[in-house]
Order: sequence, then structure tokens, then C-alpha cells
Amino acid sequence: MPPEIFPFILIGGFDSSAGQAFKKRVFDANKNGVIKVIAHTDDIRKYLIRTKVFFFPSYYREGTPRSVLEALATGLPVVTTDTPGCRDCVIKGENGYLCDPKDHESFAGAISQIFGMDLERYSELSKASTLLVSLTFDENIVIDKILSEMNPQA
Repeated sequence: MPPEIFPFILIGGFDSSAGQAFKKRVFDANKNGVIKVIAHTDDIRKYLIRTKVFFFPSYYREGTPRSVLEALATGLPVVTTDTPGCRDCVIKGENGYLCDPKDHESFAGAISQIFGMDLERYSELSKASTLLVSLTFDENIVIDKILSEMNPQA
């Protein structure tokens, strides 16, 4: 049996600031098959491998979001916000797009850029995501950088 296919998969709970009207719209879309809502998963990979683009519209100062790194490692283009941590994971136009925090028009514009591209361009973004995560966020690179910052004379 083929896997379920949904235009959007929303994984995780709602932020405490999410209004009831927004939650209702999401749950209605879930009922209608437009969005698949997954409250929690211990294995994000099974969703990432069925995904074409990773959207992360956070407006918090995240640090470097692990979920975005996992998406990059899977070769997904990323659309996220231009906030500390998130912006470090995207080279605008190379492996995804940045949008303004809390700006649904900016986010929709970034989504439109992804959905409007041809397969060759999509493939370029996908490869750039994998390359960025391997050259910048590889565990050994990060550990070496931390150690050199802690002991600059070494």
C-alpha cells in the first residue's frame, strides 16, 4: 500500500500564542486532508524522506534548530525565518529562502519561490542543503571549533 500523501505535514504542538481561530483552521484542514497533523514523533526521518521542502516559520531566537539541520541532512530545501540560528542554516537562494518573522506574506512569497521552480533548480537547492550541513554543521567540525575557542593556544 502506498504511503499517505498530504500537501502539508505539521509536526509538533502549537505555540502558546497560537489563537483558537488558527488552531481551528488547522484542525479543519486536517479533517479535510489538506494538512496532516502529527502531535509528536520519535522518528522525524520517516516524514522527512517523504517531504520535498521543510518549512520552519519560527520567530524565536532558536540557536541552531536541530529539526532544520535534520532537514538539510536529508537534502531538503528550507524556508525559515531571518532570525538568529535559523538564518545560519540557509544561504538565501542557494539552499532555501528566508522570510521575515511573523510576516505571513513574506513566508508565502518564499513558499511560492520554492513551488514555482523547475526540477533542475529544486535539485540544486537540495544538493546545496546537503553540502552546507556537511561543511558547516558536521559534528567533528563543530567539536573542533568549540575546542579551539576554549583553548586558542592549542
